[in-house]
Amino acid sequence: MLSRTNPAVVQRTELATGVSAAQIADVGAGRDLAWADVAGTQIAVADNAGRILLADLADPGTPPVPLLDGVKRVWAVALAKPGTLVAGVGDEVLLVDLPTAPDLLLEMPAAPLYLSSWATIGIASTTLDPADLVFRVEPPVGGLVSHSRDATFGDRPAVLLAASAIPGSYKLIAHHAVTGDEVAGGEFTITDSGAASTGRR
Repeated sequence: MLSRTNPAVVQRTELATGVSAAQIADVGAGRDLAWADVAGTQIAVADNAGRILLADLADPGTPPVPLLDGVKRVWAVALAKPGTLVAGVGDEVLLVDLPTAPDLLLEMPAAPLYLSSWATIGIASTTLDPADLVFRVEPPVGGLVSHSRDATFGDRPAVLLAASAIPGSYKLIAHHAVTGDEVAGGEFTITDSGAASTGRR
């Protein structure tokens, strides 16, 4: 969500719990926002001050990076296709290139997971078929991964990460099922704190 305070704030809220999982402060005079990647980890913010900012939900402490600056008022922004935004700037509509993304992106939990909870890990790639991937947790005591697929897998590929009951920092690793090559990884944390996320959909 975009809170149009002064300065504006990007806030990610878990619908199941109503708890904010991440918050990115100071996105200027933010007016509109859109996903900037199909994995749902980056946000593009249209700024009334003539900027488009790129914010990373997985790293909310890092200040947003300007993609476009010094132009007329940016009144709208949307993801046109992977790697490209479409933006309303003044009386024009522009295409804005995004930074080159890795071949495979994993949508990791923005907040620590509570003991024995779970998280849906989104998968996005322009070169690899998500159906050709297998996953594991390192070290293995951190949890298990379900490769079951429901009816939404074709439109929104994802796997289910089931956290263990052992607090700590772990890594989810993706391998190509045929070659065995490691193609991506993402870190997550398990905690016994009651403020942690207890599950995501």
